[in-house]
Amino acid sequence: MFNSVLTLASSVFYGQGDPKLLKEFVMQNMYLLIILIALIFAFYIYTSFAFRKLARRTNTKPAWLAWLPIVGKPILSSRIAQMHWWPILFLVVFFIPLVNIFTNLAFGVFYYIWLWKTFKRVNRPGWWPLLSLIPFIGGIIFLVLLGIATWGKEKIKPTKSIPVKQIKRPIKIQQRPKIQESQKTQRLERLKSSMSKPKR
Repeated sequence: MFNSVLTLASSVFYGQGDPKLLKEFVMQNMYLLIILIALIFAFYIYTSFAFRKLARRTNTKPAWLAWLPIVGKPILSSRIAQMHWWPILFLVVFFIPLVNIFTNLAFGVFYYIWLWKTFKRVNRPGWWPLLSLIPFIGGIIFLVLLGIATWGKEKIKPTKSIPVKQIKRPIKIQQRPKIQESQKTQRLERLKSSMSKPKR
């Protein structure tokens, strides 16, 4: 494919374009272009649904910002993270040479901070978005973790158990009521009289 690109470029440059070669080149790259567009569209749909769900879980409005291309998800993530949105203005100079190197770097740093705090809002590790920086497979890992943070079971932080203090209550011993002296004497007399009676 690389050789065909060089041949086509040289033929166009020198004015000796071959219609067959040009048609073959367009047809070969048309399939790749269709696949690329399909992947971009699937990525857009998936991330839009995910960020809209994250906004609803965190009671962040408006959730429809997730469907806004390019700037929608950064704005929504900044609102979920409860931070300022003004670093998105760095994208204004995206196409200015040299300057865009520093502005894009600054915007990338803020965007990862927003994503960090966004994941923390749903009780997920904030360092998960940093895995997207891994070459080749980082994007796939991030999409999987984004799905887990969005549609996974809610992770509840364990609360520290507070020991219950055992209260020692004094044991009350029920005491028998005191018998008066007169009652004692009466009982003794009754007992003596009963013993003194002759048996029949």
